[in-house]
Parts: sequence; structure tokens; C-alpha cells
Amino acid sequence: MKNSLPVPPPGSHVFIDTMVFVYHLAKRNPSLALKAKAFLKDIEDGKYQGAVTTFIITEYLGVMKELLAISKGRPPNKPEEDIIRRNIMEFLDEAGIAIYDADELVNADNVTTFRVCDEIVANSLPSAGANGRWRGIGGADAINVSLAQSGNADYYASFDEGFRYLKSSVRPLLLGDAY
Repeated sequence: MKNSLPVPPPGSHVFIDTMVFVYHLAKRNPSLALKAKAFLKDIEDGKYQGAVTTFIITEYLGVMKELLAISKGRPPNKPEEDIIRRNIMEFLDEAGIAIYDADELVNADNVTTFRVCDEIVANSLPSAGANGRWRGIGGADAINVSLAQSGNADYYASFDEGFRYLKSSVRPLLLGDAY
């Protein structure tokens, strides 16, 4: 049985996972695309303070390049890659989503990003999704949560069931449940 996660109070500082943008902008899964759209509309309307890091943007670019290669049957060319980057940057700007420099967060005074990542992975439990597949916090997820902690986030928004039992000062916001 899933635990019930609280919906963040208005004004919460919410870091946003890569796949939220992939579902919204690439519309790969219609059901999740609608939930992503509703959540991002709440960000745009000021219900939450949305934020990402430059690492999230890098992950997004990697996923979108792969999806474009799959759809075209070839690697994307430089102009296509430039369009992908421009689209995400314009979207973030229009939605009022803050961009934190991941390097600055990692290099901040007394930040032990990778020790924190180890603690996040060690202390968080895997969760069984609706499809019965078990998901846990992996390395890239832990990096993102560690960066969110350094950026003083209240919540980390994701569709990934692996975040359900996240043990961190940043609480999970599972968009599949909340929207």
C-alpha cells in the first residue's frame, strides 16, 4: 500500500525533475503530459516557486536528443539540438522557473554533494509502482536531490515512484498522485 504524500502548501520552493519537462514538451505519454501541464500551470500561476538546475537542463537535452534520434532514425544535427535547447530555455523563462547553476551549488561553502548523495541512496527505500515495478533512488536522482537541498528546496517534483520514500530534507512531490 502506498503512503499518502502531502500536497505542498502554496509558496513552496519546488525543484522539478527532468522528466516533467519531457512529458510536457515532448508529450510522450498523454496521461502524464496532462498532469505535467497542470503542475507547470500551477508554477506559472505562482502557486509554487519552481526551480531547476543546469544539470536538469543537461539531462533534458540528453533525453530529447535520444527521442529525436529514435523518431528520425538518425542522430540529431546541430540546428536540431539548438532548437531543443532554445525550447527548454524559453519555456523555463516564460513559466518563471528559476535556474540554479549546478556548479555553484556543488562548490558552495561546506557542501558535500557526493557524501549527501550516498546518504540519500542509503536512507531511501525502493517503492513498487502501479505497474508493480520497483523503483529506487539512483545516482543521478541523488545528485538532483542533493542539488535541490543546496538550493534550499522544500519539495522535489517527479513522476518517478522511486522518490516515494525519499529520506532527505527535500520532500517528494509525486505528480502522478497529486495531479
